[in-house]
Amino acid sequence: MRRILALLIVTITIAMTNTPPAEADDQKWFSTLLKASEFADGVIGEAPHPSGFYLAYREALLEPEKISEEQLQALQKKGSPEGKLYAACLAHYSRIARKNAADADKDLKALTADHSKVFYRSGCLGTNTTVSEVASALLDKKKFLNFALVDFSSFKNSKELPSSILKLFSAKRLENSVAGEGARSRLYAYYKEARELPLKTHSWEIYWLRRDGTPAAKLYAGFLMLKIDESSGLQMFRSMENDNSKVQYQSGCEVETTTVGSVAKEVVQKKKYLDFEI
Repeated sequence: MRRILALLIVTITIAMTNTPPAEADDQKWFSTLLKASEFADGVIGEAPHPSGFYLAYREALLEPEKISEEQLQALQKKGSPEGKLYAACLAHYSRIARKNAADADKDLKALTADHSKVFYRSGCLGTNTTVSEVASALLDKKKFLNFALVDFSSFKNSKELPSSILKLFSAKRLENSVAGEGARSRLYAYYKEARELPLKTHSWEIYWLRRDGTPAAKLYAGFLMLKIDESSGLQMFRSMENDNSKVQYQSGCEVETTTVGSVAKEVVQKKKYLDFEI
């Protein structure tokens, strides 16, 4: 029994010491990018939200100063070709945020010699390319087709953002309070938490969600504004009436696919959307 117990302790100790750096911090973006099967931008295609890999990339960029060299190196060593490209882009912003701008593009430069095949997707369209072609374009023009090393100045105050707003930013769908077999919706819980914040009609957090968030995030922004001030909320929804971005709405076990514009029009007409609890 003692030998078995000792062996178990050793096994657990080894497992703990081999925990991936990002997983230990419960950062899901790391494990997502580690197995990236496509290098995608934020353009929406048949799915009602951008690529999950792109969303993971954007999630990491919310706090670029917290991305460690250990994580970047792990992605470069163990990641897929697509994951390595995302890692090099993250390194660009992370090192600048950590006052190490001189080394910001060293990973992109190293990838210009990598001729591994990569699948690039933009919305419904996709093309085969190589790591080298993408890295060279990003170094030369700061852009590869629709993917750009853009100015993420809108994220400069992200460390001041409440966690509920950050979670809504990457929301994949609009959800009622109950999602699935009686389970409480986490997204709705974040929305409910955001409702309790001291937000005003001019709060930049809401406009940030509206401008840069996923299609679902834009709707959450509208509902937050509607809760604060009905007139301002309806005005925000009117600005979304022509938005054809696809979005899913889940209430209980039922999930329907619609568009941001369709939801916005119904809210403008009825001051509510189906059974979503504003």
